[in-house]
Amino acid sequence: MKSPKDPGLSICGLLTACLAILLVQSAFGELVITDGFQSEGIEVPLQSALSAESGTLTIRFQVPQDWPTNNRGTLFHIGERAHVHVTLFSNSGRLTAVYKAGEEHYNSINVSETTDWEGGTWHEATFSWKADGQRVDFYLELDNELAGRQTGKLIDQWPSVGYVGARRTGQVWEGEIDRIHLTKTFIQPYELRSGTRTISVDGNQNQGVCTNFWSINNYTSQHMFLDPSYASKAKQDKPFMKYVNCVRMLGGREDGFNAWFKGIDKNGEAECDFSGLIKHLQGIQDAGYTPRIVLDNIPTAMSEPGEMATYGNTRPAINLNVWHSYIQQAIQSMVDAFGMNTVSQWRIRVGTEPDLYPGHWRGTKEEYLRHYDCTVDAILSVIPNAEIGPGNILNPSNKDRVNGIGQKPWGLDIVDHCAIGTNTWTGETGTAMTFLECSWYGQVGRPIDSINVAIQRMRERLERYPQFTDLPISISEFSILRDEHNYRGQGDITEWGASWYAAIAERVYDLDIQQVHEWGQTTRSILHPRTQVIGLLERMQDGELLQVDVNAESAANAGAIACLKDGRYYILLYNHRPWRSPSLPEQIDLNLKAI
Repeated sequence: MKSPKDPGLSICGLLTACLAILLVQSAFGELVITDGFQSEGIEVPLQSALSAESGTLTIRFQVPQDWPTNNRGTLFHIGERAHVHVTLFSNSGRLTAVYKAGEEHYNSINVSETTDWEGGTWHEATFSWKADGQRVDFYLELDNELAGRQTGKLIDQWPSVGYVGARRTGQVWEGEIDRIHLTKTFIQPYELRSGTRTISVDGNQNQGVCTNFWSINNYTSQHMFLDPSYASKAKQDKPFMKYVNCVRMLGGREDGFNAWFKGIDKNGEAECDFSGLIKHLQGIQDAGYTPRIVLDNIPTAMSEPGEMATYGNTRPAINLNVWHSYIQQAIQSMVDAFGMNTVSQWRIRVGTEPDLYPGHWRGTKEEYLRHYDCTVDAILSVIPNAEIGPGNILNPSNKDRVNGIGQKPWGLDIVDHCAIGTNTWTGETGTAMTFLECSWYGQVGRPIDSINVAIQRMRERLERYPQFTDLPISISEFSILRDEHNYRGQGDITEWGASWYAAIAERVYDLDIQQVHEWGQTTRSILHPRTQVIGLLERMQDGELLQVDVNAESAANAGAIACLKDGRYYILLYNHRPWRSPSLPEQIDLNLKAI
């Protein structure tokens, strides 16, 4: 029925939970098979279609109307032995591709974005793999976009049959399938092919200014600034820093630092000694930097007793009047020490990631909103024109993340409260907010498009309210958080990180992101490749940002940032892809239209 020269096996037709009509195409003609599809999948011979060493399967399918379902459904499965299988399946709406050669050799591609698909919609998945000795690289494309890549070990005994629409006799796909193509040929994903592009810079089109967005560094402790010699070390380790973002400066720490709260006096006011805090802030300024104030954590003596969260005490204050007094005194001590003109220029943030339970906030959304209203009132009672906003919210592009108590991120709801909600402290409508910040982290192997989604969702929420339409947006936690194996680290220090940062920088300008906070920039005072890009951007700072047009024939994220400064053109070219390997060249033709 099938020629040995046939490059693959195609099955076409409509597979539903009741009926499967399969069309098997071969070099000799067509074979139409009609069979039931209720309790078991359709068996497919694999001898000429797929192998352990290489293969590509492409399947077009419809998700059930009630997507995402809670059930586990299988689109394709190969495997007769425990822990040895190749499977493409969904679980609670997340699509997963697995190439597994044994219990100790498990890797998978997991795609949570599929939970956003609408019920009843049609999609196409391509699952491909190729061996290099005992190593197997496998890939998953969804709707013509690379969704992930992983590495496994070669399966030693390849089964003779596979199953469409079920895992042998169970975990049946509840939607429809109308086409599947199997071939032993490894088809390189489109996004991993070399290409060509033309980049044109128009020196006559001014698109704005190359602003400095990289000069703020987060410090979760500030005591090191008490040592005058630290200034020289800071300049070596963080050479582009101008602002110190002071996080966890109010106590509530496991290390016992910053214990400014001393108790409650007879009038119910907080008793405080902020002399140490003032020394920290003075040390920051003596080193040549400007402080930024983050009002966290809450001193443990103000909260219900209990274990610390990952980042300290994140329980709400028992008595908001005491917290109000504490914040009021903290801000007043700064004004007394440094003057109103100076402190009123410092940005003040109320906490960190309030929608991260329990890491940064163990309370409810409603408790944070009360906390925010109270804190803002305390600040404004001292600095009426303070630049103030909520804690940086979790990445808004990841709206389906679930925290420890089953809640989804609610950070954007703070905007609604500040715009039209009832201020729980004053009883008036709305609460002051002059900026909005979020966290956004990247990962090797993941596209950077989610930064666009995050900023778009922030702007859409702000634009619901005229008073917030032009509010500045910043990213105050930012790094390459995980590598291609999902291991969490302290940021990538390879050349890949340089192209990643350049691609991010272009989007920062395009999306009008005001600031992007930094963590580490060096190792033993040696600049990371990513930081080298910051050095190039600093040379372009304050220049005229020029229009750049890209005409491409590839999926690479390659482009340019261009500016005109002091009569000279600066063009930063980059070629970025989500994966470190394979290393793919990109032919770029650069055209400059000068004035």
